[in-house]
Amino acid sequence: MPRRSGFCFLVLAVFSVGSASALEINASLGLAVDSAASLEDLSPNAGSRNSDSDNVTMFEAGIAGELSEGLTISYDFSSEEFSDYSENSTISHGFGGLYEKELGDWSFGLGGDYISMALDGTDYLDMTMFIPSVSYFRNKTYLMTSLIFQEKNFVDFNQLDADMTQYSLLAFQFFNDYRSHFSIGYSTAKEDADTPDYDFDEKKLAIGVTHPIAIGGWSYETKLTYEKRSRDYPKVTNAELKNDEDRDRVQFSLATSLTNNLELELFYDFKDRKANIADATYDSHVTALRINYRR
Repeated sequence: MPRRSGFCFLVLAVFSVGSASALEINASLGLAVDSAASLEDLSPNAGSRNSDSDNVTMFEAGIAGELSEGLTISYDFSSEEFSDYSENSTISHGFGGLYEKELGDWSFGLGGDYISMALDGTDYLDMTMFIPSVSYFRNKTYLMTSLIFQEKNFVDFNQLDADMTQYSLLAFQFFNDYRSHFSIGYSTAKEDADTPDYDFDEKKLAIGVTHPIAIGGWSYETKLTYEKRSRDYPKVTNAELKNDEDRDRVQFSLATSLTNNLELELFYDFKDRKANIADATYDSHVTALRINYRR
């Protein structure tokens, strides 16, 4: 089992260079309702989406540790289990590494990730990413630019195998003694698939705000983000496939601390998709209640 062996190697490597207290550990368990139990993004068949709602059990866990100064490795696990439509259930394993070098207000990073996803218990997708980045932080302002080189390999849908290049800009402005911030990000991407019908050009803009509030004697952290994504598929020849798509996305979360390490979070995710074909035009709502652990 290469994934289990890889995870064991990662944990042993992290523990070999430091105590357990130096590790960053996180976990999240949640229950959600998805109004459109959908794989439209993952499956190339236009009619494969099921628009019925379903209950979803979500679990995520991660561990990260610094092997040496500036060098961090990590492992992340996530799963979504659908109650009625098990064909939509996913499990993923992610292994990552990041080296960062700080020079004054500047930071230079070089990262890599490998992600393996299973769909309904069957191997589905492997992705590798290589991410160089440069960031700058001064006077409560954080700026970052990065390149993402991604390779996707599908087990069955080989026509979707693709290489993608993405360029992004991100800015944070902190205030309220660093307890709050505004964010804005912009990215462009180009994906070159083995089958030209699935090549696309993408532009994405995102804005957000994080701010603490108090309600009824309880303190909450609120997050609100809006994202606009446009994709153009310039080489489509199959009339059953989309040749353009616009997606608006709104996410909102409200979280309160239960202990020093535990928090309770209410999460909402809305997506509105518009495309040139009916099967790819729909909206979806995901509402979730999660318990998060961080250390």
